[in-house]
Parts: sequence; C-alpha cells; structure tokens
Amino acid sequence: MNETIFNLLLGHIAMLAFSLLVSLSFVLGVIVADAINPIAITGARLLLAALILLIFMSLTNSLLTSRNWHLFKNPKNYAFLSILISVYFITMFEGLKTSSAISMSAVFTLTPLLTGVFSHLLAYQLLTRKVFFAVVVGAIGSLWVIFQGSLENVLEMNIGTGELIFFVGCIAHSLYAVYIPILNRGESSLVQTFGVLTISSIFVCILGIKPISETDWLNLPMIAIFAILYLAIFATAITFFLIQFSAQRIKGVKVMSYTYAVPFWVSLASGLILNTWPSIQTLCGGVLIGMALYLLLQDDIKSN
Repeated sequence: MNETIFNLLLGHIAMLAFSLLVSLSFVLGVIVADAINPIAITGARLLLAALILLIFMSLTNSLLTSRNWHLFKNPKNYAFLSILISVYFITMFEGLKTSSAISMSAVFTLTPLLTGVFSHLLAYQLLTRKVFFAVVVGAIGSLWVIFQGSLENVLEMNIGTGELIFFVGCIAHSLYAVYIPILNRGESSLVQTFGVLTISSIFVCILGIKPISETDWLNLPMIAIFAILYLAIFATAITFFLIQFSAQRIKGVKVMSYTYAVPFWVSLASGLILNTWPSIQTLCGGVLIGMALYLLLQDDIKSN
C-alpha cells in the first residue's frame, strides 16, 4: 500500500469516527435544549475544547513550530471558518428547542449534497457520476433509517421553524468543509483546529455575553454538565481535528458524506442504551449507507 492510499484510508477512517462521535450530540442536545441557552452551551463547549487542545499542544510543543505561524499570519481565514462553524453549532441547539432529533437528523443529511454543490461552485471540484450516485444512495439510506422505511412517517413530518433554522447551520457546515483545504496555508490539522476553536469561542462569547452571564453555571443539572464535557471533548475538540484531518486528504463532499452514518449510529446506540433495537427495515437503510461509503472509498483508491 503506497503512502497516498494510506492517507486516503486514514481520512475515511477519521470521518467514520467523526460520525460516531457526532451522533450522540443530537440526543444530548434534545435532553439539555431547555436547560441552558444555545449560545451559552456553544460558548462553553468551544472555550473548553480550545483549552484542552492548548494544553495538549503545549505538552507536545506543537504550537509554535515554524510551519504553524500561519495561525497568526492569516487571522481572517480563521475568523471566516470560525463564523461558519459557530453558526452551525448555535442553530443546532436553537433548532432542537422546537424540533425532534429525528427531524433534525433529516435536515443534517442534506449537508453532503450541499457540500457537493459548493465544492463544484467554489472549489471547482466536479463530481463524477460514481461519487454523485454514492451520495444519492447514502442520502436514501440515511432517510430510510430516520423514517424507519415508512412512507407514512415521511408524510407525517412537518417542516417547522427549528428545521429551517438548522438548515441555515447546515449550509454553514457545508461551506466550512469546502473552505478548510482552500484556506489552509501549510499548518497542521491540529493547529488549524486550535485556531478555529479559539476564534470561534471568542466570537460566540462576545455575541452571547448576556445569556452567558445570566446562566447559573454553578447550579446546572448534572446532565447539562455531562453534555458540556462530552460536547467539548468528543463532539468538538476531537471531531474538529478529525474533520480538519480528513478534509486535507479527501474531497469535501466525501468528508460530509459520512454524516449519512449519523442516524444509523443513533439507532444502534438506542438499542445498546435503551434496548430499542432497529427493525429489519431500518437495517436495510444501514446497508445502503454502507454501500455508499464503500463506493466513495473505492473511488479514492482507484483514482490513486
């Protein structure tokens, strides 16, 4: 196996891990949506995640190496990426106030197609027929999982304010995936992640100074504290690194295609935690998702 293919495999494995870690954030988001302001929890998760990365980078002496000074030379690049990802996080929790995790997951499945469109328009990355077919198959499989293979469930879903708010966030997330490699100036994935997290936390904290100051941080329920810690460590610091790492190795549309696996992971997690195992119909959707991701991986390997 040559180095190029090995890097491609690492990119795909990283995004599979990303989809697994992100899946739980939807469930936690529903639980704590009314317990803490969306801007407050977003500011806390970003600030804590940036601090965790800073400590890690200080211990490994990886922050101020010569190849990473672009962090300070190109602050506007980081500001742009930070605004995009902050919009995504805030709209996610705002949307979860009035929408279910299922309907929000349905909106989330639009991100790969949005990323493909933006990659074509902004990064001039044309989709091959095989990649487009894989993206469509993945979308069908993901929606199949969400609606449990039932047309009746699809017809009963009403698009509300929460879904529309989160759709704006999904647009921002798609643009974020496209612009990561475009705005990278040679810095490592770790440093680019730290830069985005740092500026994002500053941006959100300034924007949400009122709700953050009004939050009773010392008397939050334990589930809210657990949610903040999980979101900061696993669903922010680690997933940020994984998406930065992957976006420098595989195309943006393929990066975002792994969001299709999120509803499937949620279904399996429900079986393990709540003993509500997915039906055979739901598992059929999981098979389609697996086929789509395999096609995308195979396309990368054959191209190299």
